[in-house]
Amino acid sequence: MARDNGADFEEVSFGGTVYHLPVKKYRIWVQQYDRTRDHAAFGFSTILPDLSPATSDPDEVATWGKGKGWRKEIPILVEYGWNFITQAEAIENAFNDSKRMKKLQDDDENEGKEVSRFTYLDKNIYTELQNGCRRYDGHSIAADVIQICGQGETLTVIECALGTPKHRLPSPSCKVMFNLTDKTQVTYSYGYNYFELAPEIHKKLVALLNSFRKVPGPARDQTGQHPARN
Repeated sequence: MARDNGADFEEVSFGGTVYHLPVKKYRIWVQQYDRTRDHAAFGFSTILPDLSPATSDPDEVATWGKGKGWRKEIPILVEYGWNFITQAEAIENAFNDSKRMKKLQDDDENEGKEVSRFTYLDKNIYTELQNGCRRYDGHSIAADVIQICGQGETLTVIECALGTPKHRLPSPSCKVMFNLTDKTQVTYSYGYNYFELAPEIHKKLVALLNSFRKVPGPARDQTGQHPARN
């Protein structure tokens, strides 16, 4: 699909959904649909807390400790097609990874090796949060904290990497994954210091992505739910 005059916008088709992307304002890169690979994508960054566009201004871009954008940038990737994975599968993968890591640790301990004991993820052990999400604390390959919100098609998974109790990461971060429409997955990340604002950030981001849709009527509203049909 061609860009508008002045290259302010570019359209990309994700199955039956067409996005009219403000490529200049948000500095969005676009990969048009490749039929041979069944894949299309676009990506960009915004700055917290209001999701304003990230620009080349050194005061706004997150550049290794310089500028007001440090640790405030959210890189966003929207993909359609071949590498699609449901969030239920992503959750199952995280628990299985944790289970395998625990087994390896138990085997080493049984052989007399010195090991550092960690808390691992357990499907049956979680904290019910006031916002309706479930928080799981434990160690896996991908994360040390997992927060799961919604159910079915509206599942949103937040994986946060903090490090071990003895060796905390200097810049802990969180990765968020959800399915916007059929075969479309969105991934974005931010600093762990914004973790408590996760629901607010998510609503703003879903609203922003829905505003890019060419045909009025979002696939899901700002709460992640399908709009009511008459």
